[in-house]
Amino acid sequence: MGGNPGLRPLAFGEILDVALKIFGRHWRTLVACVLVPTVPIQIVSVLVVLSIAPEQFDLSSGTTSPSEGTDGAEIAGVLVVRLLEVLASILAWAACFKAVADGYLGREASVGTSLRFGLPKIPRLFGLSIVAGVLIVVGLILIIIPGLVLMTFLSLAVPALLFERIGILGAIGRSFELVSGRFWSILLLMIVTIMALLVVSFVFGLLLGGIGVAVAEDSEAVGAAVTFVAAVIATAITTPIFAAIISVLYFDQRVRKEGFDLQLLAEGVGEQGSYPTAPQAPPVPDAGYSGWQPPVPPT
Repeated sequence: MGGNPGLRPLAFGEILDVALKIFGRHWRTLVACVLVPTVPIQIVSVLVVLSIAPEQFDLSSGTTSPSEGTDGAEIAGVLVVRLLEVLASILAWAACFKAVADGYLGREASVGTSLRFGLPKIPRLFGLSIVAGVLIVVGLILIIIPGLVLMTFLSLAVPALLFERIGILGAIGRSFELVSGRFWSILLLMIVTIMALLVVSFVFGLLLGGIGVAVAEDSEAVGAAVTFVAAVIATAITTPIFAAIISVLYFDQRVRKEGFDLQLLAEGVGEQGSYPTAPQAPPVPDAGYSGWQPPVPPT
């Protein structure tokens, strides 16, 4: 790319390549964007569950339901902590999208800037997650295929909400608009990404669970520690990678359909005037792809 602020459409493998390279170059910032908001809440969650229903952390029994003696106040406490976990995860997602966008622009991503960007977006993202979740669940309950179709058409709603500063319904409509015309390739990308990240999470959980059982299979405290570490590691890896892939996919769709350029991206992440306006037609793909490099801001 050199110093050209224009973008070009990317092939399936190039989208993954760009996303993984952004993660590789900014992994410390991206991981911190996940750990800073989520780890304190997860620690509180583990302590609350350990005090109310320690049997849930018995790795040898596989028990997951609360004990019969748990009263309503304790259950309410667990629900409050779970809600805080969801809100912290939403903040982590928003911060990762911001950090990925900065990396895509060739900037050095900042944890503080990314979290400040994501904080005011929490209410709208929470509402979007509820609406999208209900739609997908209903689709999966009726028949699995409609659920997958809805999941694909809604896949770009989060970056649309974050970078275009629109509402929940606007983001949903925008996602449908951007996915339209490339449904099958985006569905394939989503399936490959989700399956790969599920394998990563499963492997970490299996390895740490096996270690926990070998060390002290009858200790709920060890089970709690293993559960906490497994969740932290899996989330810290999968969340930034998934955010990077979805972000790059979103940028790519806008390049293809709208001649999206770095000026528009810079404005979307709150950096107006950082780049000169690029031509409004998607650049022709290069004949040979030798690996993505971040754009170099003009001097």
